[in-house]
Amino acid sequence: MWKPVFTLGIAVLFSVAAAAQEPVGEYTNHIDIGEPNIPGTASFADGKYTIEGGGATIGRQSFVDQFHFVYKELSGSFSIVTDPVFIELNGEGGPMIRQDLDPDSAHVSWLRTGPTLPSGGNTNAADGSVFPHFRSLKGGGTIVDGDPEPGGFTDNNVGPIRLDRIGNSFYFYTMNTAGGWVLVQDEIVPMAEKVFAGIALTANNADGLALVEFESNEINLLPLWVGRSIPVDGWQSGATFTVTVTAKARSSVNASVTEKAPRLATISNVKVSTGTVSSNPSKGTINWSLPNFSSEATLTYDITLPNRKSGSWQGVFNDGVNPQSWIGGDAVLPKKPVFKTDPAPVQISSNKPTIIQIEDMMHRPDNPNNRPGLALMLNPEVESGIVAVNVTGSVGDWIQIPVVIPAGYGETYMFGRVRGEDGNSDSFFIDLGYEPISDNLTIWDSGGGKSFHYDWVLNRIPEDPRPFSPDAGEQLLYISPREDSASIDWIAITNDPSFRTAALDELTGEIIDPFAGIVDNLGIFDARGDVAEAGNANLGAAGKSGYDPSTGVYKLVGSGNDIWNAADNFHFMYKEVSGDVSIEATVYLDPFSGDGTWSKAGVMVRNDLTPGSTNALGLIRTQGRDFGRQWRPVADGSSSSVSTLVSGSLASRIGLQRVGNKVTYYYYDNFTGQRVDDYVQDGIEFTDPVYVGLAVTAHQVNQLAIGEFSDVKITVNGAPVGVGDWQLY
Repeated sequence: MWKPVFTLGIAVLFSVAAAAQEPVGEYTNHIDIGEPNIPGTASFADGKYTIEGGGATIGRQSFVDQFHFVYKELSGSFSIVTDPVFIELNGEGGPMIRQDLDPDSAHVSWLRTGPTLPSGGNTNAADGSVFPHFRSLKGGGTIVDGDPEPGGFTDNNVGPIRLDRIGNSFYFYTMNTAGGWVLVQDEIVPMAEKVFAGIALTANNADGLALVEFESNEINLLPLWVGRSIPVDGWQSGATFTVTVTAKARSSVNASVTEKAPRLATISNVKVSTGTVSSNPSKGTINWSLPNFSSEATLTYDITLPNRKSGSWQGVFNDGVNPQSWIGGDAVLPKKPVFKTDPAPVQISSNKPTIIQIEDMMHRPDNPNNRPGLALMLNPEVESGIVAVNVTGSVGDWIQIPVVIPAGYGETYMFGRVRGEDGNSDSFFIDLGYEPISDNLTIWDSGGGKSFHYDWVLNRIPEDPRPFSPDAGEQLLYISPREDSASIDWIAITNDPSFRTAALDELTGEIIDPFAGIVDNLGIFDARGDVAEAGNANLGAAGKSGYDPSTGVYKLVGSGNDIWNAADNFHFMYKEVSGDVSIEATVYLDPFSGDGTWSKAGVMVRNDLTPGSTNALGLIRTQGRDFGRQWRPVADGSSSSVSTLVSGSLASRIGLQRVGNKVTYYYYDNFTGQRVDDYVQDGIEFTDPVYVGLAVTAHQVNQLAIGEFSDVKITVNGAPVGVGDWQLY
């Protein structure tokens, strides 16, 4: 059960004003945002906020919000809890954190729907469904993550909802029937330390009102804030300036900070006011330790920017209790990106893929709706820090860029990188030389993946990307929204149909060797190799693996269509053992490798090295970073699985333990660090000896997934496999 660090008392104070800012309980003000057609009201009594709010929307297919807001100014890291109970049938309401009170402000909102559902394709929604909303750039588009399964009130969504803000990380929770908090997802949205936080209610109807009582209200202050200040607004190639990282603790914590500058930049002159610090200038990383920290401290360093267009800072911090979170405040340069108004034609290279960052494109000049179909957003998780998001969901809107196809170029293929959380809505209409239209010839569907490789038409397969045959010379590349809330980072144009998106350095356009950094060492294991069906038809590319003693990291690169159903195709590092065995590791799976959605990396016990072997697999997959438990109980039989979301870190510590024919799957909670023995599967037909080890599959033939495993531990019959058993040098 989650316990607040600090809880503020809530005083009772009645308010009848609608638009004027007047106190309402602990939330000191309330106001209409975006000038709804019907003013809203708010009052507080008996621990409940009663809000009547108008307005058309909070970010659904709109650049501005209209709603009623009960709020106060807060700083640092904190949590908001509330339980929206709808009196009227319409609207969306819940906790909100926004940078300012303008209708186009950056914001993060966790909103529950009433029985009358909002428009926007929420096909699985039902009364009580909750939807994350977030706009990461002032004046940009809002993503509304939707279609929860099964939607509505469920065993894991019974009443109160909670929104945590820790640095630039935001965590969305519901409550289960046992009174425990369930993490639904987390997002990264850059915001300054001081924000406006409270309860929001929109009618989802420009001429209507929603009436909701908000119960179980809490504001919980969390112990640590770490924020970054970048003293420039734009990216100036070759410029040097000083970045300041400030840590503030409300109580004593064992704080750790890992700062990461944009790739290709250089850092120097690292200084801290307290604590200990080490840095790696070549990698742009700084490690800052603050044990028993209970005050305020600063880290400063000089940074010189390389010759590139934009960049993101990807530093994280931890307070020893709550999940590792992204450093708050400034995180992307330029801070206010815009689409180019008149981009110069892009010369397509004949010998390597040509990368077009989405911000290098321009809006359709004769847009019939007088607004763009795509808007820019900040996303520190991508190297550029900038993506575009669908807003209108209309094929009549598009962005475009001129490209120059060289003579003799041949067939042309287009690939790209997308958010990839929904295989249906994370898609676009796209064409080269022709305006896109709403049909299966121009649809560009991710199929649920973070990388567009295929599905240009519905009957295509992953190994058959769509070819274009444009005339040589200048052509227009068009991208048009299909559904709202999908986002895209960049486009690659190439004449190589075997191109792999994960193998591309998006900053330089160079092809990355996925096997780079693999040291030819087995480490703790006996052997390694690909497990595949006869003829390797469902494996595709050969895998490779190794152990680096200097870092303690195992790197596995593997192809294969999956570890699933009746046959597996993957790369495996393994040790042959007999008896009871356990294996655990901290697993990082490159989120853009493999198919970008169902690629898997994990710890495994299997009966033999045939593709249909009995096995148990504890895994992390790329989409959602959830912990999966898989098993095939009999040889050549079907596979089964269950999953748990364990977000909060790009790497997760997982494990499994085999005792006879019973397997216990477990993970380490990112909040407490404690082991959670969460699932037991009995009846798996193991016969000694078995093979225990590390596994990676791309979930797509010929693609390569990249997994890194650290602090790998194996115990056989209660005895750990020690250093003397595996060091081979």
